[in-house]
Amino acid sequence: MDAINAVSYFLNRSIHFLNQSLDFAGAYLKENANAIVFLLTVVYFVRTRFPKSKWSKGYLLSSSPDIKTSNEKKKSSNLQEEIRRVRQKQQEIAAERAKEAEINRKEQKAKERDRKNHIAKEKESDMFGNRLGDGATPSTTSSGARSNGRNSTTQPLRSSNTPSYRPTRRNPNRGGT
Repeated sequence: MDAINAVSYFLNRSIHFLNQSLDFAGAYLKENANAIVFLLTVVYFVRTRFPKSKWSKGYLLSSSPDIKTSNEKKKSSNLQEEIRRVRQKQQEIAAERAKEAEINRKEQKAKERDRKNHIAKEKESDMFGNRLGDGATPSTTSSGARSNGRNSTTQPLRSSNTPSYRPTRRNPNRGGT
């Protein structure tokens, strides 16, 4: 119980001290308000009218572009030049990587195209095979004797290698239902 009383006593004294301090500060401001406002007005007027006076040679917390010294201008221009060089180098690296990626993409596309063409050629040669009544075996068949898996004598009026009407292939039911 004594601990609770001690804490409450301490808090009451702290609050009482803060109230007295605020009252004292308020009374001071009321008594000297005119002088404070006058001094702040004079300081504002002097700082705005004479920004580079002999009193303002100290550090500036907020500097505007017209107050910067030549040394600061050199530093900022060097910094901007450095940033520009770094960005240019990054763009060059990105462009180089893009070129390499495009080359790789084209190579992959060409490989895929070649692979698909090879598979299609294999399927095309296996697709037609030997036909009944053809009399040709795969080893004796020449490219001239069979065009597109057909005997050239079945279409005697065909004069060129241009595609023409081709009826659908009929597949017999092989052991299916």
